[in-house]
Amino acid sequence: MQCALYDAGRCRSCQWITQSVNEQLSAKTADLHRLLAGLPVEQWCAPTGGRNSISATKRKWS
Repeated sequence: MQCALYDAGRCRSCQWITQSVNEQLSAKTADLHRLLAGLPVEQWCAPTGGRNSISATKRKWS
């Protein structure tokens, strides 16, 4: 994923932007499990990813 604002150092809201989609899903799933560790979760569903067709900047400002 490319983002002109991130590349220019003007935005850091996408903390996982430098990772592949699979790495992002793994990291986000691990964070979710850690954050919800004290809560009763009936079922964990597998994460799914969508296609990466537009830049983060276009998605952010559209």
